[in-house]
Amino acid sequence: MQGVHECLHMIYMSTRATPG
Repeated sequence: MQGVHECLHMIYMSTRATPG
């Protein structure tokens, strides 16, 4: 299971960047 943490981080950042 490699890259999962990175993917989650990317999604988290994207979601956080998006308002609401």
